[in-house]
Amino acid sequence: MVVWRADLYKAEATRQLSDTSSYLSLDHDPTDKHQATISTTITDLINSGSLSPQASNLIVPQPRTARFYLLPKIHKPDCPGRPIVSACWCPAKLISTYLDSILS
Repeated sequence: MVVWRADLYKAEATRQLSDTSSYLSLDHDPTDKHQATISTTITDLINSGSLSPQASNLIVPQPRTARFYLLPKIHKPDCPGRPIVSACWCPAKLISTYLDSILS
């Protein structure tokens, strides 16, 4: 376990998230819009017969916004953070898991 001082963690997060070549600041949370698009698309595909009714299980019932956090790289100078974006229970999580099982 590594304990990172809060001020250093926040400074590293700010440094990384300020990199506009990697991250884009949004003025809103797109989770609800993505959920609506995915739900509508899956429902339409079920109704057209392109997907079986069991495909409704691919819709995340209560989606959440992805979470950004850092893991310190203690073996590197100045301990830069490794950015992690946790997409657990985001709108496309179940579709992603399903496709991964097919393509693996």
